[in-house]
Amino acid sequence: MEFGRRLAAAVRLPHPRRERVELGDGAWAFPDPDVLVLRQREYGDWLMYRFTNSGEFCGDTWHRTIADADKQAAYEYGSTVGAWIEIPASEQDDVAYASRLAKESRLPGPANGSSQRGV
Repeated sequence: MEFGRRLAAAVRLPHPRRERVELGDGAWAFPDPDVLVLRQREYGDWLMYRFTNSGEFCGDTWHRTIADADKQAAYEYGSTVGAWIEIPASEQDDVAYASRLAKESRLPGPANGSSQRGV
Protein backbone atom coordinates (compact mmCIF):
# COMPACT_ATOMS: atom_id res chain seq x y z
CA MET A 1 0.00 0.00 0.00
CA GLU A 2 1.30 3.42 -0.94
CA PHE A 3 1.04 6.19 1.62
CA GLY A 4 0.81 9.95 1.08
CA ARG A 5 2.00 12.23 3.84
CA ARG A 6 3.74 10.71 6.84
CA LEU A 7 4.25 12.45 10.17
CA ALA A 8 5.82 11.53 13.49
CA ALA A 9 5.59 12.76 17.08
CA ALA A 10 7.37 11.81 20.28
CA VAL A 11 5.51 10.53 23.33
CA ARG A 12 7.33 11.34 26.58
CA LEU A 13 5.49 9.44 29.31
CA PRO A 14 7.03 9.83 32.80
CA HIS A 15 7.00 6.08 33.58
CA PRO A 16 6.44 4.09 30.37
CA ARG A 17 5.49 0.43 30.62
CA ARG A 18 8.03 -1.50 28.55
CA GLU A 19 6.60 -5.00 28.52
CA ARG A 20 3.48 -6.59 27.13
CA VAL A 21 1.11 -7.47 29.95
CA GLU A 22 -1.28 -10.41 29.84
CA LEU A 23 -4.74 -9.26 30.88
CA GLY A 24 -6.34 -12.71 30.86
CA ASP A 25 -8.62 -14.55 28.45
CA GLY A 26 -6.00 -14.16 25.71
CA ALA A 27 -5.98 -10.35 25.90
CA TRP A 28 -2.75 -8.35 26.09
CA ALA A 29 -1.85 -4.73 26.82
CA PHE A 30 0.86 -3.32 24.58
CA PRO A 31 3.91 -1.48 25.95
CA ASP A 32 3.68 2.31 26.04
CA PRO A 33 4.94 3.99 22.86
CA ASP A 34 7.86 6.37 22.40
CA VAL A 35 6.77 7.51 18.94
CA LEU A 36 3.58 7.95 16.96
CA VAL A 37 3.61 7.66 13.17
CA LEU A 38 0.74 8.97 11.03
CA ARG A 39 0.35 7.63 7.50
CA GLN A 40 -2.11 9.12 5.02
CA ARG A 41 -3.78 6.49 2.88
CA GLU A 42 -4.79 6.84 -0.78
CA TYR A 43 -8.37 7.96 0.03
CA GLY A 44 -7.21 10.70 2.41
CA ASP A 45 -7.89 8.85 5.66
CA TRP A 46 -5.13 8.29 8.23
CA LEU A 47 -3.61 5.44 10.23
CA MET A 48 -1.86 6.23 13.52
CA TYR A 49 0.72 3.68 14.62
CA ARG A 50 2.43 3.50 17.99
CA PHE A 51 5.96 2.10 18.48
CA THR A 52 8.69 1.89 21.09
CA ASN A 53 12.11 3.27 20.19
CA SER A 54 13.22 -0.30 19.55
CA GLY A 55 10.49 -0.66 16.90
CA GLU A 56 8.07 -2.79 18.92
CA PHE A 57 4.48 -2.33 17.77
CA CYS A 58 2.17 -0.78 20.38
CA GLY A 59 -1.13 -0.52 18.49
CA ASP A 60 -2.83 1.37 15.69
CA THR A 61 -6.05 3.27 15.01
CA TRP A 62 -7.88 4.52 11.89
CA HIS A 63 -8.97 8.16 11.52
CA ARG A 64 -11.03 9.98 8.92
CA THR A 65 -8.91 13.18 9.18
CA ILE A 66 -5.52 14.23 10.48
CA ALA A 67 -7.32 16.40 13.05
CA ASP A 68 -9.16 13.31 14.33
CA ALA A 69 -5.84 11.46 14.67
CA ASP A 70 -4.35 14.39 16.57
CA LYS A 71 -7.34 14.45 18.93
CA GLN A 72 -6.93 10.73 19.57
CA ALA A 73 -3.23 11.20 20.36
CA ALA A 74 -4.12 14.00 22.79
CA TYR A 75 -6.86 11.86 24.37
CA GLU A 76 -4.53 8.89 24.88
CA TYR A 77 -1.30 10.64 25.85
CA GLY A 78 -2.30 14.18 26.84
CA SER A 79 0.43 16.76 27.10
CA THR A 80 3.17 14.11 26.70
CA VAL A 81 2.78 14.22 22.88
CA GLY A 82 5.24 16.43 21.05
CA ALA A 83 4.84 18.38 17.82
CA TRP A 84 4.15 16.47 14.61
CA ILE A 85 6.92 16.64 12.02
CA GLU A 86 6.83 15.62 8.36
CA ILE A 87 8.80 12.50 7.52
CA PRO A 88 10.81 13.16 4.35
CA ALA A 89 9.76 11.18 1.27
CA SER A 90 13.38 10.03 0.98
CA GLU A 91 13.00 8.04 4.23
CA GLN A 92 11.90 4.51 3.35
CA ASP A 93 11.41 3.32 6.95
CA ASP A 94 9.31 5.92 8.76
CA VAL A 95 9.36 4.03 12.07
CA ALA A 96 13.15 3.75 12.14
CA TYR A 97 13.43 7.42 11.18
CA ALA A 98 11.04 8.57 13.93
CA SER A 99 12.66 6.29 16.52
CA ARG A 100 16.14 7.52 15.61
CA LEU A 101 15.08 11.16 15.99
CA ALA A 102 13.36 10.42 19.32
CA LYS A 103 16.42 8.60 20.70
CA GLU A 104 18.63 11.52 19.64
CA SER A 105 16.12 13.99 21.18
CA ARG A 106 15.64 15.55 17.73
CA LEU A 107 11.93 14.72 17.63
CA PRO A 108 10.20 17.62 19.41
CA GLY A 109 8.82 16.82 22.83
CA PRO A 110 5.79 18.37 24.48
CA ALA A 111 5.59 22.15 24.38
CA ASN A 112 4.62 22.94 27.98
CA GLY A 113 1.13 21.51 27.65
CA SER A 114 0.37 23.35 24.42
CA SER A 115 -2.41 21.85 22.34
CA GLN A 116 -0.79 23.15 19.15
CA ARG A 117 1.14 20.19 17.78
CA GLY A 118 1.54 21.27 14.18
CA VAL A 119 -1.18 19.37 12.29
